[in-house]
Amino acid sequence: MPKRPLRKRLADSMDVPEIAFGGCPYLTVEGNTSLRVDHCLEILSYDDREIRLALRGLILIVHGEALTMRSYAIRTICIGGRITALCFEEKKK
Repeated sequence: MPKRPLRKRLADSMDVPEIAFGGCPYLTVEGNTSLRVDHCLEILSYDDREIRLALRGLILIVHGEALTMRSYAIRTICIGGRITALCFEEKKK
């Protein structure tokens, strides 16, 4: 069994979310019209129907209509539009 990262072990032992130690992807969804993604590493692709974002260990694919990036700050992205699906893929090593 692979050793779990220190951040994950600490969070589990203290019974707190892993995000409390920083670096963990964190998503905030408001209805189906707004999404905030914290700890985004890279924008992989972007058009008005699909946005692909690199997170730590994952790729987030946002599907929808009239998708826009409302803001992009240091590792934080806000997406607007009509969001129809959120999909996750594991990054290939």
